[in-house]
Amino acid sequence: MHYEPIAKLAKELGVKQLGTNKTGKNAHPAVFPVELSKRCLKFAGYQKDWVVLDPFLGTGTTLVACQLLNINKGIGVDISKQYVEFSEKRLKCLAVKGRIAPKLFD
Repeated sequence: MHYEPIAKLAKELGVKQLGTNKTGKNAHPAVFPVELSKRCLKFAGYQKDWVVLDPFLGTGTTLVACQLLNINKGIGVDISKQYVEFSEKRLKCLAVKGRIAPKLFD
């Protein structure tokens, strides 16, 4: 599985680093690789017309997986405005780099 640490993503996106504590380890309680979300969606028998809800958006990993699998709709919700903004920047950055379709925030 490919895993991109939060520090690397934050640097790549040009935003303040999120989810780390003083030791530099991930403090966010649920940082996981995109491949894990993709496998869960595949296991559930995903279809492109699904609407996927991630009620604990965090760093947006599930929505990235949706985009990579060409799932048309993904909704992310988080109590932290900081994580929502980070996820938006992450998805937009991936779209600009051509890694996912630029059909965000319609």
